Amino acid sequence: MTDHGSATRVELLPVPGLPEFRPGDDLGAALATAAPWLRDGDIVVVTSKVVSKCEGRIVPAPSDPQARDDLRRKLIDAEAVRVLARKGKTLITENALGLVQAAAGVDGSNVGSTELALLPVDPDASAATLRARLSELLGVTVAVLITDTMGRAWRNGQTDVAIGAAVMPHLVLWRLGGALLAFFLAVGIGAHALDELHGRPLGTGIGSGVLTVTAVLSIGAAMALGVLDGGLRLLPFVVVGAALVFGYNLELFGGVLHSDLWFGVAWGAFPALVGAYAQHWTLSAAAGIAAVAAFFLSMGQRALSTPARALRRRVGSVSAQVTWRDGRQQELGRADLLTPLERGLRYFAWATPTLAVALVLAR
Repeated sequence: MTDHGSATRVELLPVPGLPEFRPGDDLGAALATAAPWLRDGDIVVVTSKVVSKCEGRIVPAPSDPQARDDLRRKLIDAEAVRVLARKGKTLITENALGLVQAAAGVDGSNVGSTELALLPVDPDASAATLRARLSELLGVTVAVLITDTMGRAWRNGQTDVAIGAAVMPHLVLWRLGGALLAFFLAVGIGAHALDELHGRPLGTGIGSGVLTVTAVLSIGAAMALGVLDGGLRLLPFVVVGAALVFGYNLELFGGVLHSDLWFGVAWGAFPALVGAYAQHWTLSAAAGIAAVAAFFLSMGQRALSTPARALRRRVGSVSAQVTWRDGRQQELGRADLLTPLERGLRYFAWATPTLAVALVLAR
């Protein structure tokens, strides 16, 4: 392999059988029907003319050649932000998208004799919409390029140039919400009910029957959400998640799961992996790194919460004396030790969801 070679095979596959598109047509549905063989990682290339037709960027034009050309020039003036070069009737312009090309992309080819086509208003958004539609219909994660034909500077011939792209996986909000709800039910409610059922560490006084029903219903609902969302694809994660919740909080399997390490795995890394996998049914290197980060965040929270919990629940009083290097002495009590730990835990509680929201918005 050279610097200009590729280690893998590149296949170019046409999509036959597509109809003549008109404004309002569902481009994603037509592609999904004609190309059901699309798979994760494929790149779907669509000409801008097809997108313009479906999005209604078609302008009625007179059939008279001169009147048609007059309208075309008015449209060019409206679409262009500046003219860079002029030769006879040919204009090289820059449009609002920053594209430098002939006639600001206004085109009369591959449309009716009484029509002219404009470029899509936002090709990136068009690509993102098409990618989301293909994901919805086929369950695949693909990249989408919107292209337009342009001339080659100083050469004969034409080439297709990408004017819009959607290459990052989109965020499926309902799946994200479903994952958050499932983990809230299983970890936020069910795990705490099991924890209180096994040893009464919170001292709530809630009856064992109520705690059992609460744990079963909340964890069962979380498992049902997982199966409804992902079916067999998510079922292994559902089973592992249930085993972690019951095993950790009830100290099953000889208590081997009830440790700081497994807390970081079950409460940090595992939810991050499940949430990432539920988006597009694949796990990337970025998801793995995020899971490692979540593991260490949970371990940090655990390092603070364990001594804080001991001070709150099991320590009646503390008497300590600190001697500073300058000779000063300071008496410390229980509150002096507990306050900084609880403050750190509050910062963790605020920082983690804030970071999560920032990551979602960054998408």
